[in-house]
Amino acid sequence: MFYVNDKIDSNQFSQSDIEIVNERFTIFDDVFITKNPVQYRGDLELKLNSSKTSLLEYNISFRDEVIKTDRNISSNQANNFDSFLESESVFINQNLEFTKRLSNKKALQFNLDYATNDLGQNFSIEPSIFNNIEFDNDTQYADSKKHNLSFKALILGRHKKSNYSFVVGGTLDTELFSSALLSQNNLQTISIGSNLNNLEYKFNEIYTQGTYNWILGKFTVSPKYSFRTLNQSLGITQDDISLNSNILLFEPSLSLLYAIDQTSHINFTSRIYRGTNSIQNFYTDGILLDNRILRNNIPDLRLNRNQNYSLTYQKNDLFNQLELSLGGNYIKQRGNFFTDTQIDEFSTLITTFFLPESNENLDFFFNVSKLLPWINTTIKATSNYSIVNFKNILNNSELRNNKSNFFVNSIFFKSAFNSSINFQNKTTHTYQEHRSENLFTNQSIENELKVIFKPTKQLVLSLNYNYVVPSFDRNSNNFSFLESTITYKPKDKNWQLNFTGVNLLNEKIFEQINTSDASINRQRVDLLNRYILLNFGYNF
Repeated sequence: MFYVNDKIDSNQFSQSDIEIVNERFTIFDDVFITKNPVQYRGDLELKLNSSKTSLLEYNISFRDEVIKTDRNISSNQANNFDSFLESESVFINQNLEFTKRLSNKKALQFNLDYATNDLGQNFSIEPSIFNNIEFDNDTQYADSKKHNLSFKALILGRHKKSNYSFVVGGTLDTELFSSALLSQNNLQTISIGSNLNNLEYKFNEIYTQGTYNWILGKFTVSPKYSFRTLNQSLGITQDDISLNSNILLFEPSLSLLYAIDQTSHINFTSRIYRGTNSIQNFYTDGILLDNRILRNNIPDLRLNRNQNYSLTYQKNDLFNQLELSLGGNYIKQRGNFFTDTQIDEFSTLITTFFLPESNENLDFFFNVSKLLPWINTTIKATSNYSIVNFKNILNNSELRNNKSNFFVNSIFFKSAFNSSINFQNKTTHTYQEHRSENLFTNQSIENELKVIFKPTKQLVLSLNYNYVVPSFDRNSNNFSFLESTITYKPKDKNWQLNFTGVNLLNEKIFEQINTSDASINRQRVDLLNRYILLNFGYNF
């Protein structure tokens, strides 16, 4: 059983310098937030060994969470705003699982799972965003109910050096969503345009999956298949829309592994599959997300088609204390919900819609770790490079082709000297680039240094120093953070004492800078003043 009641105060500042072809403007929001979450949680697990070869398990989890959030917003808009959001979520999940060992090489398992989630939200903001002359505030009511029932039967087996699995199962999902966006004053309450939603989405599937792992000398061949019959239905009451989709899907995948020697192998995997839909892409009338953003959708039940290919090389040489991995991953997605965004200095309208167009992701990675015994130090280098090609519409443009590049490199070392003092350090460099009609780039670096001093077996002192440069290319503050911990654990005692100092250099804020296909974005949060924390632990 758990009970949590907390109060969190914070200040968050965000700024976006937006450039769309020849349009240039800046938007900002300075938000003071008071959040009060209250959560009740209970979990129960029961296990019954009905025989020496069978096990019955039952799990139930219950959560009831209420969050009240006050926001005071200063922005570049004509008015400052006060908003209040109250949300309550009740979640119940029950799972029943029976496992039976049929023989030393075969097992059977049945699983039944049922989950419900009721979420209600009341949101109000003043003055009115849509008409502050006639109305005092805007209010939005939203209610969501989800019911999920899933079941499956699984058989696992082994034949000589190979193993296999076979699954039959099904899923029954029902989601209900309703919302209303209203403007109010002392005399009247009216609906804003047609911003009323009332919809029901059902997702039902029956599937079978199978996989077999053949070991053929140095090769391991693992084909896998999935057959699914999928039924979707969407009813939107306020627009008198009824959509239905029935489809039979075959989704194959293949993994090939070649063992070069006892310490290294090459692995190739390929997979073709369909995505799933979300009710977030189905409501047709506007949902107000904050003091700027109103979102709606053009619903569509079509599923995206995905192709995924990866090639990796791995080496784990324990004798020479060497770990090495490198490879690449390619994903092509045809058909997706794209965004049509209308943005100006004061408001943002986002409409999502389905198009049979393609997005592509290409990722490369390299990791190496080596122990240098002559200096008792482990060194690790990591590099990740990703390329993302995606499309969208911005301010009545044609469908735009966008390209994003992310490059992250880090180097880490950790000493293991036969002395009372040791060190570890990690330096990370990040480069991000977004290219469309315009080019947006940013580079940042962070260094994390840790010194560990252990004068006795009972006493450990550590000092952590982080230095962050959010941007090389733009005017930004650099940040230094210092934290120390003293841990004392007496010999043959059940208690432990920790003494921690946090933000000892008393930094007031922390800022991050990111880029998108149309803007440079800054996010800044206020930090707690330096503080000392004393923690006492007792084991019994």
